[in-house]
Amino acid sequence: MGGSLAPRQVLEGKSAADFAREFVNTPRREFNIRFDPEAASMAAHAPWPKVKIVPVDPSTATQLTPALVERLAMAARPPVAAMLRRMEPGFPMWDEIAAAVWLDPSLATQSERLWYDFDVQFGPGYGDMLTWREAYRPGLDEGQADVVISVDVPRMEALIARAFGQWHAVCRSDCGQGTALSARRYADREGIAPAGSDRQDRQSRRWPQAVSGQEPDGLGMDLGAAP
Repeated sequence: MGGSLAPRQVLEGKSAADFAREFVNTPRREFNIRFDPEAASMAAHAPWPKVKIVPVDPSTATQLTPALVERLAMAARPPVAAMLRRMEPGFPMWDEIAAAVWLDPSLATQSERLWYDFDVQFGPGYGDMLTWREAYRPGLDEGQADVVISVDVPRMEALIARAFGQWHAVCRSDCGQGTALSARRYADREGIAPAGSDRQDRQSRRWPQAVSGQEPDGLGMDLGAAP
């Protein structure tokens, strides 16, 4: 994810407050980018045809609640359900948002097109996300991206539950013959090339199409900071 563009606490409760306070004084700092700001900046300057950034902002309206965990577990296969029930509730759904808007871009209820880069100066802002509107961009070959500000949370949760349910339905008919065989049949049914197959390079871009009919045509970045 990317740093916050407008740090705020959306949900109530201790968990939401604990995560929201991370961005109060350093809103543009983000855990993942901080590990290698130079690599992030190089990605920002690369000639991608399209970039979508999910900053921390939409995540403040999400939370892996006990009720949601149970909803997903009820839709999933027993081994997956057991794994889900061991997950610690209370966390924002950072990665889930990034995957969901990639699969279904209409989940984004508010977006803004901005120019962006990452601070690579060795100072207190090292690794912070930098963004500009058109009139204020520095013109130093920075990248341009659609930045997701908010998402339709109920629809996103429904998409995740539906995905678990669809895989469960496939496995009910195929998994008796082995998980690997079931995965191959599911991939063939959805037009997806399994990892390591001869078709993988040709069809690796079809994952979103298999779920929502959307074709990826650029770079998706899950950044934990706000614009």
